[in-house]
Amino acid sequence: MSIRVNDRQRQLNGPWQIAAMFGLLLWAGIAQAGLSVGSVVVYSDGKVERFLGEQDGKLIWEDDRKRRYVKSKNPIVPVLERISLVSGKGYRQPISSGDPATIDKLGAGQAVEFTVSRIRDDGRRSERRWECQRTGNASVRVLGVDRRVEQFRCIRFIVHRKFWHKVVKEQLDFAYSRELELVVKRERRYRDKTRTREVAAILPPGQASYERLSKLVRDIRED
Repeated sequence: MSIRVNDRQRQLNGPWQIAAMFGLLLWAGIAQAGLSVGSVVVYSDGKVERFLGEQDGKLIWEDDRKRRYVKSKNPIVPVLERISLVSGKGYRQPISSGDPATIDKLGAGQAVEFTVSRIRDDGRRSERRWECQRTGNASVRVLGVDRRVEQFRCIRFIVHRKFWHKVVKEQLDFAYSRELELVVKRERRYRDKTRTREVAAILPPGQASYERLSKLVRDIRED
């Protein structure tokens, strides 16, 4: 599946505005599980994403910087496609080898390896190798509600050209709620920096007004 950007969307230039995101049409249909179409998720790092729906078994999201994402329902699979609705630029990231779906058949601590090909709109291509494992199940309090989550660890790595051992480039530890079809907590280690984020708010369709979102994001960023 590929996201297409029309000329009207490319003309939406200028500083990002949360309000502009909510004028876009929703994808047809209603998600069979997870969040309702039109729900808005606000994260502890101030990022805002709106759920646009499901198409061909994939989840479609859009953020406050007018970037649209295609995501797999399998939480260990990286973003399948990202495109800017302003510039039309982005990339596809199909799975080129391995089968991340086998994670459901493995026990805790057993790893699956797979490779994705990042293909940019200018034709540039790079390979990214991942190793993921389920680290357990837990109950995590999300917005005042205890939810069952699955915990995962994924590392992106390269193989050392001389000594043939794995060199970790990025590590993700996260908790995934199947009920919400959402990563509710994540810790990312990349280039000697560790960044964490979690779901700070989920606004149902019709309740994500510009004023409410602006205040919510401002409060989060000032916290």
